[in-house]
Amino acid sequence: MKFKVAQFILVIFIVAGCNDRQKIADLTTQAAEAMANENYEQAIKDYSEVIQLAPQDAPAYTARGDAFVILGKFEEGIQDFNEAIRLDPKNYLAYQLRGTAYYGDHQFDKAISDLDFTLEHQSDDAITSKLRGDAFKLRGTAYFWKNSFTNTIADLTQASKYLPDDYEIYEIRGACYDRRTDADKALSDFNIAIQLNPEATRALYGRGRIYSHAGAYTNAIQDFEAVLKLRPQAVGAENLLAWLLATCPDDQIRDGKKAVELATKACDMTKWTNYAYVDTLAATYAETGDFDQAVKYQKQAASMDGITDDNRTNVQNRIELYLQHKPYRMSKTPNAYD
Repeated sequence: MKFKVAQFILVIFIVAGCNDRQKIADLTTQAAEAMANENYEQAIKDYSEVIQLAPQDAPAYTARGDAFVILGKFEEGIQDFNEAIRLDPKNYLAYQLRGTAYYGDHQFDKAISDLDFTLEHQSDDAITSKLRGDAFKLRGTAYFWKNSFTNTIADLTQASKYLPDDYEIYEIRGACYDRRTDADKALSDFNIAIQLNPEATRALYGRGRIYSHAGAYTNAIQDFEAVLKLRPQAVGAENLLAWLLATCPDDQIRDGKKAVELATKACDMTKWTNYAYVDTLAATYAETGDFDQAVKYQKQAASMDGITDDNRTNVQNRIELYLQHKPYRMSKTPNAYD
């Protein structure tokens, strides 16, 4: 999740007594242009020269920290934001950007704390509307990774008021509703995300899952195929499409040969470490009538780490099913969360 601050810091305030104001102004303009052109290394170099000439200039640290964060150098960014805040405790933008850095570094509690501070003190007006929207979005996403879904939904709903065309807000909130097994609201959000961006792969994937569980198999296949067209390495979609083509109760949907190809690719991409993908591969071979391979891979899946208690019995039961030369079929009863 990138956040460029160059458009908010176009002028560096020059400290009193500096002997080279023009050079600092030129460097600042050059750095802002580098940020706009996504030349972040150059921007860092330029802002570093500004800091050498004006070491008490908080906005320069803020801007350089933003460039570090965009490059994924979160520790360096946090150090710059710390200095910016030390120099100017009311630099609320630095708090927000430090929250972004903490989020990128998976320090979600610290990210939430900084964003709390930002949202409490930042003005709510037209100038800062995008900033507030970004802050609500980021804090909501941090809450999502902490499985605090009520807070996620509240923050993303606020974010949507400031950023109504941001499809990611609806993708994330849809995923949150999905986790809470609220299929109707999840589907609504995924539809909005896809309307805003037809290439919203997370929304397409999430909607495909809901369609599959609800018995809308053709729609599910279309969504999974759309994901794979956009992201050929989307292993989750690869696996779910293979599972659907192998185990669908609708005879017109199943395609064992294609399912084997998809499932094998999913296992290869994950280096055969995911029991669920090996479980799918076994089901695809059962659909083709190759029950020796089905039993082989089902036993392999049953012996692997990571199986949840809820799934262990099902995985083991499928061994007996394949030994009887019977393929596995999903339930014919539509259920959004079976």
